[in-house]
Order: sequence, then C-alpha cells, then structure tokens
Amino acid sequence: AMDILAFPSYREGLPNVPLEAQLSGVPVVAYAATGTVDAVCDGVGGVLVAVGDVAEFAEALRALLDDPERRAGFATSGRVWVAEHFDRRDVWTSLLDVVRLPASAGARR
Repeated sequence: AMDILAFPSYREGLPNVPLEAQLSGVPVVAYAATGTVDAVCDGVGGVLVAVGDVAEFAEALRALLDDPERRAGFATSGRVWVAEHFDRRDVWTSLLDVVRLPASAGARR
C-alpha cells in the first residue's frame, strides 16, 4: 500500500525497515547514514542522499514519485539485492562470528 519508503534516519545499526520494504518491492529514499548504507544499495533498491540534506531528500522523493518506471526497476532490483545479501542464515552466521570469542582466548561456549 506504499509507493516509496521515506527513511530519513540519522543513524542506525542495521535497519530492518528498509530491508523489509525492498524485499516487499518498495523502493527506499533514505539518508546515507551509518547502517542504512549497509541496508540500501544506492541506485539498486532506492536512493541514498546526504544525511540531513532535507532539500535533496525531498527532491529524491519527488523524482521517484514522478517516475513509475524507475520505481518499478528499483522494486525488482532491490528485492533481488536484499534476497542475495541478507539471507537470514548468512546474517545469523555473520553475527555469531562477531560475538564468538576464539577458543584460544579461553572463552566458554
């Protein structure tokens, strides 16, 4: 029920909302903030603009609203990109790799 996700966040961890939007075929316009740059590939699933640049953000939204063909392209390519890069098993494995201490450090498992 939405044409575009507007995501003007200044800082994120790894945001699920833009990932879910793209996976649902909804292009994203977002600030190129920490975390968001990992969840949205500029020009693939939507548009990233400079953090805090309200005029650029509004223009990106207007341009995408006025271009249904470009939105459709982002909907398709964004869905594919998220599916390829954020399979839950890969994400969980990566998270486990980060939080596990090496056995040589004497960590308990």
